[in-house]
Amino acid sequence: MTSEQEANGVATAVEVRQPISPAPMAAMEPAIRLGFAEKLALVLAGVIEKRKLYVEIANWNPRTKKMEKKKYVRFEGWTTTGALCGQVFGDAIFPVTVWTRSLPFPAGTTAGDFSYQRGKDEWVETITPAVYGFEAHVEARTFSGATVAAAEAEVTRTEKRWAKADDYAIRSMVQTRAGSKALRVPLGWIISLSGFSETPAEEMTPEMGSEEEPPTSPRGVRQAPPGKTVTKEWGCAKCRAVNPKSRKTCKECGHKRGAAIEKPAELSDEEKSVEAEVDRIIEETTSEGETITLAGRNKVRETVEHARRDQAERGPAMTGTDDEAAAESQMEEGESQEAAEVEAHASSAPDG
Repeated sequence: MTSEQEANGVATAVEVRQPISPAPMAAMEPAIRLGFAEKLALVLAGVIEKRKLYVEIANWNPRTKKMEKKKYVRFEGWTTTGALCGQVFGDAIFPVTVWTRSLPFPAGTTAGDFSYQRGKDEWVETITPAVYGFEAHVEARTFSGATVAAAEAEVTRTEKRWAKADDYAIRSMVQTRAGSKALRVPLGWIISLSGFSETPAEEMTPEMGSEEEPPTSPRGVRQAPPGKTVTKEWGCAKCRAVNPKSRKTCKECGHKRGAAIEKPAELSDEEKSVEAEVDRIIEETTSEGETITLAGRNKVRETVEHARRDQAERGPAMTGTDDEAAAESQMEEGESQEAAEVEAHASSAPDG
C-alpha cells in the first residue's frame, strides 16, 4: 500500500497462495491427487517437448521384431518435475549429493591400460588417467529436509563415452546419474503419465540402445537385429548349398527359399543298394575333409543307375568270385578226364 493510498484510506487486497502442507495432502482423496498429477503431467509434457529435455533412443523389441523409439527424460527434466510436484506431494523434491569417491583400477590392470591420446599432428599427448572412475550417493529430499529416496551410481572408463574424459567430468556425470536415479523413485510415475519412459536418459548405455536413427532398409529386405549381421547369401535348407541373396530357388537342387522340407519316402531295397554304392564311390574318390555337393552326388547316382541298367540288359555278369569258381570247376573236369584216359590206356595194354 502506497502513502497516497494510505492518505486516501484505500486498502488494496493482495491474494497470497500458501503452499499446500503435507498433512492435508496425505488426507486428500486419491482421485483428487491423481487429478493434480495428470494436470502436472500435461504441463511437463509441453515443457519437456518444447525445451528438448529428453533423448530419443531406438531399441530392438523382441516381441514385435521391430526397432522402436522411446523418449528418455534428461536430468534437467527430472529436476523440473521435482520442482513442480508441490501440488501432488505437498513439497518440492530435489537431489542432494551425500558423497562421491573414486574407484581403484581393477585387479590385474594399471592406469597405463586406460591411457589415451589427445590432440593431433605434432600436438598429440598421451594422458594417463589418475582414477578408474567414480561412484556417488545421492538422496532425493524435500525443501523441509525429509529424505524420500536415495540411489547410488558409478561411471568408469570402460564406458566408451567416458574412456577419454577428464576426472572432473566423470565425477560430475556420476552425480547426475545418481541424482536422476534417486528422483525416479518418487517421480517416475508422473513422468510415465507425461508420455515418457520412466528410465532416466543418463542410465541408458550404448549397450541398451543408440541415439542414432534405426537403420533404414530397402523394401522387402529385412534388417538384422542388433548384434547380428546381414549377409548377402543364404543357405539352402535341403542341400546346404550357398546361394546369392538375389535367387529365390537353390542353384543346386532347385529348392525354394524358405520352403519347408518334405519328409522323404521310405527307400526300397534297390534304392538303398544304389545309395550304398554311391556312398562307397564318394568315399573312395574324395579326400579327407572334402565335401561334395548335392549336384555331384546326383551325378554319381546317375552313373550307378546307368551301369545297373546296362548290366540288366546284357544279363547277369560274372563277378570275381564267379570267375574263380568257374576256373576251379574247369580244372577239376580236366583232371578227371586225364585220369580216365590213363585208366583206359592201362586196361588196354597186354599183360606181362
